Amino acid sequence: MNREVVFRRVARSEYDEAEAWYEGEQAGLGLEFKSAVNGLLALVAQQRMPFRRVRGPCVAVEDGLA
Repeated sequence: MNREVVFRRVARSEYDEAEAWYEGEQAGLGLEFKSAVNGLLALVAQQRMPFRRVRGPCVAVEDGLA
């Protein structure tokens, strides 16, 4: 069973900044970064046991970070 992956606002902000930075370095690199992160998030959602569940204010993310 897959679990939903959610991020706290600070993590989402850092993700957005990283994507923008990569895109600023080279066109298309931000999209490549986003794709790599989404692939890892899919693994996290499938293999939930090795990953700790964090409690507190979170922002739901639909379809990874897309």
